[in-house]
Amino acid sequence: MFFPSVLLCFISLFMLADDSRLAFLLILVWSSRILYTRQPKLILFTFLISLLMIVRLSFHQKETVVDWKEGTQDYVIEVKASTVKWDGDRLVFQGMYTDETTREEVIVRYTSPTEETMVALKEKKAHSYRVKGEAKSPTKASNSHQFDYKNYLNRQQIYRVIEAEALIPVPTLSQNRTLLYRMDSIREKLLAYIDSTFSKQAAIYTKALVFADKRDFPDVVSDSFRQLGIVHLLSISGLHVHLFIHLFESVLIHSRMTKESIRGFLLVTLPIYGLFTGFGVSVFRAIGMTWIRLVSDKGEQRLPALDTWAILFSVSILINPYIIFEIGFQLSYVMTLILIILTAQPYFLNYSKIKAYGVMNLVLFLSSLPILTFHFFEFSWGVVLLNAVFIPFVSLLLLPMLLFSVLVSPVLSQTLLFNALLSVSERLILVMEKSAQFIQQSVDFTVVTGRLSLFASVFLVVGVIIFLLSFEKTKKQNGLQAVSLMLILATLLSVRYSPFGQVMMIDVGQGESILIKEPWGKGSYLIDTGGTVSWGEKEPWQERAKPFSVGTDIVVPVLKSQGVHELQTVLLTHPDTDHVDALSDIAASLNIKAVMASEQTLTDEKVQSILAVSELKDKAIRSQHPDSINYLPKGTRLIYPINDVGEKSGNNQSLVLLSKIGDYTWLFTGDLEKEGEASLVNLYPNLQVDILKVGHHGSDTSTHDTLLSQLNASYAWLSLGRQNAYGHPHPSVLSRLEDYDIMPYRTDQMGGIQYRYAHHPKLTDWLKRRPTINTYYQPEGD
Repeated sequence: MFFPSVLLCFISLFMLADDSRLAFLLILVWSSRILYTRQPKLILFTFLISLLMIVRLSFHQKETVVDWKEGTQDYVIEVKASTVKWDGDRLVFQGMYTDETTREEVIVRYTSPTEETMVALKEKKAHSYRVKGEAKSPTKASNSHQFDYKNYLNRQQIYRVIEAEALIPVPTLSQNRTLLYRMDSIREKLLAYIDSTFSKQAAIYTKALVFADKRDFPDVVSDSFRQLGIVHLLSISGLHVHLFIHLFESVLIHSRMTKESIRGFLLVTLPIYGLFTGFGVSVFRAIGMTWIRLVSDKGEQRLPALDTWAILFSVSILINPYIIFEIGFQLSYVMTLILIILTAQPYFLNYSKIKAYGVMNLVLFLSSLPILTFHFFEFSWGVVLLNAVFIPFVSLLLLPMLLFSVLVSPVLSQTLLFNALLSVSERLILVMEKSAQFIQQSVDFTVVTGRLSLFASVFLVVGVIIFLLSFEKTKKQNGLQAVSLMLILATLLSVRYSPFGQVMMIDVGQGESILIKEPWGKGSYLIDTGGTVSWGEKEPWQERAKPFSVGTDIVVPVLKSQGVHELQTVLLTHPDTDHVDALSDIAASLNIKAVMASEQTLTDEKVQSILAVSELKDKAIRSQHPDSINYLPKGTRLIYPINDVGEKSGNNQSLVLLSKIGDYTWLFTGDLEKEGEASLVNLYPNLQVDILKVGHHGSDTSTHDTLLSQLNASYAWLSLGRQNAYGHPHPSVLSRLEDYDIMPYRTDQMGGIQYRYAHHPKLTDWLKRRPTINTYYQPEGD
């Protein structure tokens, strides 16, 4: 059964993925492998379940079935209780909308105008709301490899986000509620019981480790564990489920229950526990495999672990084909498969316990690399060392204590013994958090790889497979392992040290940020950082735990996806918020060697507060520094302003850079306006370029005839937000660009904009056979 189950995955990828060439090739290879077995039953069974998968996918809902009307409407939405998130003045939840013919899940987002309104909603906690708002399509990514919220929701068959203007609780008859939502409400009541019975810290970890709810988990702790590569310890996993089962079996055996009674007890209670955890991927797999094992124990022969894995794998995909795209599914099933195969090998069984643990840890780490680098563009090698410390700590100390506290809480919750249990648990939590933060601050385990190409990903998987097979070859083991590790290392660094350079205008909305990455990883430079413009001061109750950040949510992931692990220089053209505000968030994630700006910008109060963070202290360089050329990309020089004089923090004091990159000459102008453009033309009467970065986001104060008539540019790049409040780009600017036959590239219409180049003639010729300038997307309807 193992062979056809994997074929299901390939078929799903082929029919669901946008680019399915690799999946189609794998279908051919895997089908040939099955035919090669010459086993009629296996071939027939493979054909039947493959046909079942194709039929399942043909009926899979890919488009919305509700006829959503435009504009503000009234909707009655049933709330999925475990998805409710309160954050400052924002309430977000997932819910079910039902019309005359069908049901469809939606996301509801509501921003409360007053604190009293938010308090009233929290106290009510209604099962359903009458929602007045507009149903919109989710926001999709506008940069290469940026998190795609629309794609993420669509794969859960959620196609609309309702921006609510008002929420009115309405009564819901229990018989009208969906079964899953009713079960979810029961789970939410259990979580509320944990909150009311346990101390705050113990409740947060109990909900996460025992009931798979991490809504209240502190971001600072999650970030520390994520950078160390051990964030999986903060989520309920197969390890936790198997520990629960082992504890229950031990207790029941000591209570003198028969094996048959224990089996029956677990068969009933395991699915119930799964419902209380929300039946996440790892929980479903662990409980399902145990349940199948318990059922097969009644027969004469236990079902092999590989077949049990295959059954759960197939069932998961048949229930929800899109689950194959989830990182939790990929890691859970791949790691489990590796464990099953590895622990069945004779050579592994002969290892000492220490060697077996070391080999297993290394093999699991290498096997996770293709998945981690695809989704996160980085990995932490610290997991190889830290698992040995943190896994026993969580599984043998913290988790059993929290689980025991849950079990005894109905009887002992008001006693000194229970309070003592919680006190010990909190001390263990504190030790774990402080240890993780200390290690994370002391050692950088993170390796940025970027999003590997399809070609590199295939070679990475091949390298991992060769490494696994090397353990069977005792004579050639060292040689095979050396070759496989070299292959793995080369593929992991293929993006970071790519022979191609690039200029990328990152779509940061109403702001600006431009990446220049030189070939062979010789240097990465950022011109401005983008930033979030805030409108007015917020009251304390409105403050959100993790507000949207241009730096954290857009710029850093895009940079890492391109293999950027550090920035030689960040150039700040001027101190406007939409050009500099994301600097501190970028510095928190990537090493920045220098920050270059004019004297006016460096003395700006806002910029000084940003440069005061520990990561940026003593890294500021004045643009008029004698050695400033050393901080610029190759072929780039600062040409304006000549001196650090003039109006303070004005757009006309924007740094202007002239570059020769690839086959083009570039002019980067910041927010330079008409007067500055005139000065620039007077200083350089023979200045001509191929690509103009349009000043001030296409405002009518910039990009005038004086500049355009001299530059003789072919292309213009504009960075601006969709439907921005400033009316950028101004029609007069677009008209002037058209008059001078300059082709505009706009982030509001095209998303991120990218130009690639190379220094090697053959690579340059290869690039010339492709579009010169690439854009991320063309919006629907344009």
